[in-house]
Amino acid sequence: MMQQLDACYPGFELAAHKGYCTPAHLTALRDRTPSPLHRRSFSPVRCSLTEEYDDETLLQLMGMQEQEPG
Repeated sequence: MMQQLDACYPGFELAAHKGYCTPAHLTALRDRTPSPLHRRSFSPVRCSLTEEYDDETLLQLMGMQEQEPG
C-alpha cells in the first residue's frame, strides 16, 4: 500500500520508510505541503501547516536534541 501511495504523493519516500518518523520524512515535511494522508495531530505536520521551523526545531521534533527549559 505504501508503494502505491508513494506514487501518488512523491517526495515523501513513503515506499522507502513506510511513513515513519525518519529524518528524510521530516525534511520533506519542512520542504513540502503535507499530503492528505499525513496525521494533522503529529507535531511536525502541525508545525509545517502553521509555521516555518528551522533545523534546530526539526531536531527537537525528532527527539535528537533536548529542548531548553523555559
